[in-house]
Amino acid sequence: MFSILACKTKMNAPRAHTYLEIIYARYGRTAHLVFMLFAFITNILVGSQLLLGGSAVVTSLTGMNVYAAVFLIPVGVCAYVILGGLRATFLCESSMVHHKMTSGLT
Repeated sequence: MFSILACKTKMNAPRAHTYLEIIYARYGRTAHLVFMLFAFITNILVGSQLLLGGSAVVTSLTGMNVYAAVFLIPVGVCAYVILGGLRATFLCESSMVHHKMTSGLT
């Protein structure tokens, strides 16, 4: 169903890359700004939920304080990206996806 919708969207708006570009072309500047605000709020909410969920896992596995885990997870990610570079981050992510796909098929 989604692939059909994606093909139809590409036929109607071939140069659009994001849904915000489609909204801007169809509804104008005001709707575009409103949806940008909604997208920003959604990103903040999802990011905080992922961070809190990760800190809960670290707390249950190690007994670390939740507030310390909430602080140390982003510090660890930032240190890894700064020291390893963006290429190392992409390689790590692609190897994880490859491992999950191959282990799921066996």
